[in-house]
Amino acid sequence: MNLIRSMMLYLLVGLHLFGCQDDALERPSRTRLRVVIPATYKEEIRVLLQSGVRDFSFEFDDIDWVNMPFYKGRDAVFAPSLASRLEDTDPDADVFFIDLYRLGDFRPSWLTPLDSHDGKNLSKPFREAFLEAVRLDKKHVYAIPWSAKGNFLFYRKDLVPTPPTTWAGLKEACEGLPAKGVPRTIRFCLLVTWESLHNDLYPLLWSLTEKGRLSLSSPPVNDFLTELATDFGQEIVGGFRFTPPASHLQKEVGRQIHDRYGGGEAVFMINWNNRYRYMLKELAKKKAPIPSIGIAPIPSAGSKTTRWSNIGTWGWIVPRPAENASDKSLRRHRKAMRFLSEVSSQESVAFLSKESGMIPARRDVALPDDLKGLLAPAIVEALEAKKGTGPVRFGDRGSDTFVHEYVKGALQDILMCRVRSNHSIGSGLLGHCARYYEECITDKIGVTESESLNAVSEEEVAHQCLQVAVRRRLQLAQSRIDILQGKERP
Repeated sequence: MNLIRSMMLYLLVGLHLFGCQDDALERPSRTRLRVVIPATYKEEIRVLLQSGVRDFSFEFDDIDWVNMPFYKGRDAVFAPSLASRLEDTDPDADVFFIDLYRLGDFRPSWLTPLDSHDGKNLSKPFREAFLEAVRLDKKHVYAIPWSAKGNFLFYRKDLVPTPPTTWAGLKEACEGLPAKGVPRTIRFCLLVTWESLHNDLYPLLWSLTEKGRLSLSSPPVNDFLTELATDFGQEIVGGFRFTPPASHLQKEVGRQIHDRYGGGEAVFMINWNNRYRYMLKELAKKKAPIPSIGIAPIPSAGSKTTRWSNIGTWGWIVPRPAENASDKSLRRHRKAMRFLSEVSSQESVAFLSKESGMIPARRDVALPDDLKGLLAPAIVEALEAKKGTGPVRFGDRGSDTFVHEYVKGALQDILMCRVRSNHSIGSGLLGHCARYYEECITDKIGVTESESLNAVSEEEVAHQCLQVAVRRRLQLAQSRIDILQGKERP
């Protein structure tokens, strides 16, 4: 055995000294550019590269395209991949196209700073609202935004000339509409998806906090979510609902609510702005008229003047090359930077915006024609602002996957709380919130000294117990978030 090992060692040394097949001893190195991107966006890139809007250095088939896994909220999939790289290993791919809220979990050392390329300031033409999320160390830009699907409030201009700015105003508008008369097709005052409620609760809650710092256990958040749980799915005067009932929301509305909204089933809708383009296509197929629609910021949960809207920005990141990168690796990295510079150019972003109806990330690219006159002036002003200090601001939900899951879980539980509490099913089948509600009604568990359930009517007792249940559910979620973030519990 020792003789065999010695012979193999001599053979390897000989091959090295005489230069025979020296490449075989080096780590493998790719020559083609590898880009990880969702399949839907990959098709848009193919159309872009073949559009002739500018000279591109790459043909579509020159690149190895990798379909991004369908993460469905599993947002931590890319950070561990980049974090697990050793300093002397090449990245799995040369370019990633990702939802930029996830950058909050990334470290600058994993990525290539993208402030400049070939003497050009790459970040200068882009809207400040989009760049705030990509300055990981407050000095450099580590991603180039490409587009955004802002989440806003759609409203029927013919029924509501001035869109509500607060959630209370939205509810008041809903209650007053039946007396004014509405078309027979209207079934709901507000259409919203389960997905939107999960992801876009943040803009509502941020308006209740200082500088957007979210604390689920704060009294304003507790009061607002109690009100939301009370109103959600309730019938408004005249026989149509504020929103679909929580128990049927996913089944009844689903992801295609833009089709139903375009068909005239609701007065308001919360959805991505590019769904308007989808709506137009569906109405064109049916040769149906286009309702008079406007798009405004998401109403504030409180009475403050600052309002938030979610802005789902997608963009490009380039991993940092290995410390001792080979010449092949460095050439590939230069290709990645050139590719990024070309697909984020003014011509490319303008083409994407026109084709998709998305809000362009660049300031020097005009809004698509079908959004002009549709977006409320407050949105346009916020897009053009150099810093997010105006009455309307943009944000994105937290980058921490586990925190987001705790917020989502608490929200779904709270919205189902009253629905489940009204059904005669065993406590073991109830969610936390409904169980807390049941305990409050039957045994007064969770009731504080300042709350007297015996001194009020049955209806008021039910409302107080709902508030108790919501408070306990939010405290549970916040305690788990605190533990996750290493904060000491009181």
